[in-house]
Amino acid sequence: MRLLKKTSEDDLLYFDDYGILRFDLGGKIMLLFTVEILALWVSFMLLGRWNYFQDSIHGKSILGLDIFFLGTTFFSIVTKGRLINIYHTEIAKQISNLVFFVMIFLIIYYYTPEEINDKIEAGNPGDNLYFYTNPVMMSYIFILVFMICFYVVYNSLR
Repeated sequence: MRLLKKTSEDDLLYFDDYGILRFDLGGKIMLLFTVEILALWVSFMLLGRWNYFQDSIHGKSILGLDIFFLGTTFFSIVTKGRLINIYHTEIAKQISNLVFFVMIFLIIYYYTPEEINDKIEAGNPGDNLYFYTNPVMMSYIFILVFMICFYVVYNSLR
C-alpha cells in the first residue's frame, strides 16, 4: 500500500518531509493579509481613542503618524495602476508600513495599557474594558502576531 503525502499543491498548509509546518504562496499571502488587517484595526482604534492621546506632544505625533499611515495606504491602494504606476504605489505602501512600525514602537515606549485603561475608566466609569479596545494592548498583540507570521513565512522559505 502506497501512502500519498500532501504537498503544497494540495493545501495551503502542510507538513513537509521533516515535519515542519509549511505554507504555499496562498498561505503566506493569507498571513500577510492577517497582519495588514490587524494593522488597520490598531490604526482605526487609535483614531477612535484620539482624545486619550492628544494631551501630550508624543501622543500628537503618534496620531500624526497614524493619519499619515492611513492616508498613504488608502491613497496607494486607490491610485494603484491608475494615476500612479504600481511600482511607486508599492514604494509608498512600504514607506507607510515603516511609519506604522515607528508609530507602534512609540506607543509601546510612551504608554502602558494601564494608563489608557485609567483614562478610559475616568471618562466612562463602570465601562467594561477589554484588551482589544485598548490601542496600547493591541500594539503588543500586533507585534506578537507579526512576529509569529514572520517566523512562519521565513521558515517556509527554507
